[in-house]
Amino acid sequence: MSEMIRSLFAEGGALRVRAILAFVIGGVYAYLAITGEIPSEDIKEVTLLVIAFYFFTRAK
Repeated sequence: MSEMIRSLFAEGGALRVRAILAFVIGGVYAYLAITGEIPSEDIKEVTLLVIAFYFFTRAK
């Protein structure tokens, strides 16, 4: 159990600040897209930007 908790907070883990920020930003944009607050043409661009940022920072 403690090994699993350590792996979540280790380098590249799901509970690092970058990962949490990417998930929160993605969730906010998903909510705004579903409610229609964001124009549909902006959704793709912002989503790709967040995903690219998340994977680029994890690759380092």
